[in-house]
Amino acid sequence: MSKASLLRKIKHKTRVRTRYRDAKKKAKAIGYIYRTNGSQGLSMYVKEGVRKRLQKSVPLQNAGDVLFVTIDNEMLNHYRVDHMTETLESAGMNVGRVMYYELTHEHIKRYNTFIFYRAPWMPNFTEIFKEIRRKNKVSIYAVDDLVIDRKYTDSLPVVQQLQPEDRAIYDDGVERHGKLMKHCDYAITTTKALAGELKKYKNLKEVHIDRNMRNDETIYHSDDAIKKIKRDDSKVVIGYFSGTNTHNEDFQMVAPALIRVLEKHSNVYIKLTGRIDAPKELEAYADRLIFTPLVSWRRLPHEMRECHITLAPLVDTLFNRAKSELKWADAALVEVPTVTSDMGAGREVVKDKETGILVENTEDAWFEGINLLVEDEKLREKIGKQAREYVIENYSTSSLKAMELRDFLERITPRVVAFAGVNISAISGGNMVVKKHMDILQEAGNIVYGVESMSYHENDQWEAMNKEDDKKYDIFRINSHRKADKINLRMHFDRYVATFWSSVEMVDTYPYMKQGAKKLYLVQNMEAGFYKLSDHIRRKVVATYYNHRIEPITISKWCQGWLKDGFGRDAKYAPNGIDLERFPYQKRDFTDRKVKILIEGDSASEYKRVDESFRIANQLDKSKFEVSYLSYNAAPKEWYEVDNVYLKVPYEKVGKIYADHDILLKSSELESFSYPPLEMMATGGVAVLVKNDGNAEYIRDGDNAYYYDVDEIASAKKAIEGIAGDAVKFNSISEAGLITARNREWHKIKDQILSIYA
Repeated sequence: MSKASLLRKIKHKTRVRTRYRDAKKKAKAIGYIYRTNGSQGLSMYVKEGVRKRLQKSVPLQNAGDVLFVTIDNEMLNHYRVDHMTETLESAGMNVGRVMYYELTHEHIKRYNTFIFYRAPWMPNFTEIFKEIRRKNKVSIYAVDDLVIDRKYTDSLPVVQQLQPEDRAIYDDGVERHGKLMKHCDYAITTTKALAGELKKYKNLKEVHIDRNMRNDETIYHSDDAIKKIKRDDSKVVIGYFSGTNTHNEDFQMVAPALIRVLEKHSNVYIKLTGRIDAPKELEAYADRLIFTPLVSWRRLPHEMRECHITLAPLVDTLFNRAKSELKWADAALVEVPTVTSDMGAGREVVKDKETGILVENTEDAWFEGINLLVEDEKLREKIGKQAREYVIENYSTSSLKAMELRDFLERITPRVVAFAGVNISAISGGNMVVKKHMDILQEAGNIVYGVESMSYHENDQWEAMNKEDDKKYDIFRINSHRKADKINLRMHFDRYVATFWSSVEMVDTYPYMKQGAKKLYLVQNMEAGFYKLSDHIRRKVVATYYNHRIEPITISKWCQGWLKDGFGRDAKYAPNGIDLERFPYQKRDFTDRKVKILIEGDSASEYKRVDESFRIANQLDKSKFEVSYLSYNAAPKEWYEVDNVYLKVPYEKVGKIYADHDILLKSSELESFSYPPLEMMATGGVAVLVKNDGNAEYIRDGDNAYYYDVDEIASAKKAIEGIAGDAVKFNSISEAGLITARNREWHKIKDQILSIYA
């Protein structure tokens, strides 16, 4: 058997074993769901699973603000994830959702804040959380029950009654919930009691209370129930609604009081909905018991509206004190009053005899509370209407109170800064500056993105460079033809920065900006000078300088000057820096070898004047000088006399090229900030160059470099030969240049750079 065949066989067996293991786990989970939730609960679970599988085929296309990482449970997702989603969308945020087992690194790239709702820990989450933290993004655990630690669940009667196999599944889930919660930085929960317990976990910086809001569709179905349901007012129906059999103990507590009510009032009926076991004591009243199977949340308002009173009893335990006022709020929306235990969330939000009836957990108190509403129809109507008004005003997902969730998320989410460019991965000095600013902003705690507008295809010349940058940066390629790059960018930015004139329009028209956000234009050169006066593109470039919707910032004193003098624009300035680790110092000694000349620049760009550099170099004595050409774009022309060519070299390798040469010859006369002379200085070499505004910031002629005048070929040749023939002079210029470069190290100027993005 060939090696390839053997590998295929091993992979096939691995897949089979994996599928068998997953199927076995799924079978156990389905059995557990059936035993704890009944056939109705299992049916709802299967329907939800089918719906999620259909959704799974939809490709990941959006990039937004908040991603919910949730579970396969329609009812739980409805009460928490659906409502929080609608709240945030009502506040203008863009929200996504993914099942916890489908979460990938691509999701982490596309969102800033991650809310894990009741999700269990997964093996791949170790790397996921490393990436979240490295990129300064926010992780939040959302939970509405104390199911994050066995110290809370082990004492629950319903848990203690589980069969060993079911208990193992349940306990494993609790432990994995807790493990994920302990990896998160924040928590969102529903009640003060639950928040108090979560605050005991030191990994959580803050716990936010977001009560169970009611979304527009729930309110719609509640309104529909009020209109359509005609109750038989010759009866008084008391309803108890239970999603699972975990509430048996709570109902058992009020059963004695209900029996007394049934004995006293022959027109009272008890409606039990969901998974609930009626106590044997109620069997004598079987003709007045109404059993309804578990219903969806859309049908729930109609079932509740058929009742005149609902009950929300809770045995006084820590676990129950952490529960929310959900049953009360659902009943309130259909104007049905609730008798609830005077503890936990009920005590916090319900006003006794105004929006509900609060009772102590004694038989007499429950009897009196229920009996009061049975006998007083007007009080029932009054409390029902007042409770509805309160819930609509304070629990609607579009209410001002709901906006507290948005405010919390915006406060804890770091500043989001995006840089727009043609292709940030391209090798050029301007792109290197952009990426260094991205690094500094990210190191300072910001969330940073790149947005590329270049259109390119798979396997083209940019792909290798893009892959390298993808390991470090989150870059959206909005015009790419590659399927993997397709994206609908709807993320809100605090700062959106144009980096070249061609990206100004993209920034200017972007609609998703936070309140108080700024659009900036990082001006690194007078780009209009790249084009002839007759070129219509020049006018488009000039128009970007007049765009007062975007604030200019710059890395060049020269650019700051012409923006003010020529266009009346005040630009914030921060100096350019250099990473000395990329440009290692190398003491030169060319007594026994040729002097190595390096010419840098794009031969296709007229303003770079690479032709002039080669007219100078071509006149040098080839027995004494070796000439190399470094270009990030165009190749050398045929007439260039060149020994070595470095074309489109990755930036991390450029420093070694400088260190391997002695003299940089640079003839460009238009530069915003000229990096190559500074980079040559850092390695210990000497620069011979034309004076321009881009190098005047740091060049001192005859001290740390040499200037020659444009078109003065003989003068430049003489300067090169003079430096090459005088070791003392070379070393003096080299030492002064090294000091200049060290004063420009990035870490020494990072505060100035951060200030222009403030």
